Amino acid sequence: MYKRLISLPNSGSFFVFGQRGTGKSTLLRQHFSLTEKASQNVIEIDLLDSRTYLELSRSPWNLRELVANREIVFIDEIQKIPMLLNEVHKLIEDKRIRFALTGSSARKFRKAGVNLLAGQAHEYKLYSLSFQELGKDFNLSDVLQWGSLPSVVNSATARDKEDFLYFYVNTYLKEEIILEQLVRKIEPFSAFLEVAAQSNGENINYENIAKDSRVVAISVKNYFSILVDTLIRFYLPAYHTSKRKRQKKAPKFYFYDLGIVRALQNNVSQTPQPGSFEYGKLFKSFVINEIIKLDAYKHSRYEFSHLRVNDKDEIDLIIERPGKETLLVEIKSKDKIDSRDCASGNKLLPEFKNARAYLLSLDKTPRQVEAVKCLFWQQGIEKIFS
Repeated sequence: MYKRLISLPNSGSFFVFGQRGTGKSTLLRQHFSLTEKASQNVIEIDLLDSRTYLELSRSPWNLRELVANREIVFIDEIQKIPMLLNEVHKLIEDKRIRFALTGSSARKFRKAGVNLLAGQAHEYKLYSLSFQELGKDFNLSDVLQWGSLPSVVNSATARDKEDFLYFYVNTYLKEEIILEQLVRKIEPFSAFLEVAAQSNGENINYENIAKDSRVVAISVKNYFSILVDTLIRFYLPAYHTSKRKRQKKAPKFYFYDLGIVRALQNNVSQTPQPGSFEYGKLFKSFVINEIIKLDAYKHSRYEFSHLRVNDKDEIDLIIERPGKETLLVEIKSKDKIDSRDCASGNKLLPEFKNARAYLLSLDKTPRQVEAVKCLFWQQGIEKIFS
């Protein structure tokens, strides 16, 4: 079991959101076993258990009997019964019971008109394993090929990893999203997923994706929002000094886990080759994901965007840090960096006030190329959060 970087509170109620398979249930069981002396005061309610699900979906008020005389209640997959939150809310107010709730999405709550406990519970996000959490078990080639969901990392063989990922994308991403009533028909959503995976790390063109997947554009926008709400992927908006104008420019989007991307592309069994176009895209996506994860776990509240001026001048990641310098980050999968790789950073840096430029790569020799600081990617990530 890997020690996670996320820090959960030892008092009060809270949500832990994350895509299925990130280890939310394992995290909470470990958290309470380590922090609570009297385990008899903790009860776990698993809504994936069909009997429990049927009982509480028919009669949410039965929750009161289930949790009587308990101080802490852990409810897994709370989004399966949104109306249960009303009972949770009352129990927090009337009985001062502490709740820990996990779910893959808050979308169903909003659709059902249920609030997230009116601010009485903090929200946390859990992602697939980061390189820091994997520690000595981290292998870049493996993560670029298979991703880092705990079940994949813990699989004994390559065949096991492959089987799990294809099961994940064919069962959870398609069938379970239908069961959660997030989409009405699975066929157009399945077609969209395959096209969306090909566009990982690229600017979104809704019309083109709609044509390629043979789905109307308005449905494509809805499908993208579903993937964001279920923490399958995230938007990286285009940079602009006006935040309002950022919303009008084409964002990029990234899947949170590379194994899911490659399974949707139906090439997860093929090892990405260093120096290839695919390897470069995967490495860039990996580094951006690691930065996003650390920002969430450290509560840094950085703002992220990208900048594309033309085909030659582009910054992969702009990081606006409250009270600190803005960072312009380029990402290259090369193990030998030269001045040409730093051209965009050196050209665009003067347009920013109080900013610094980095280039993160596989080159382990740190160097300064004019205004751009070149660092091995691990050192660069540590520098960003120092």
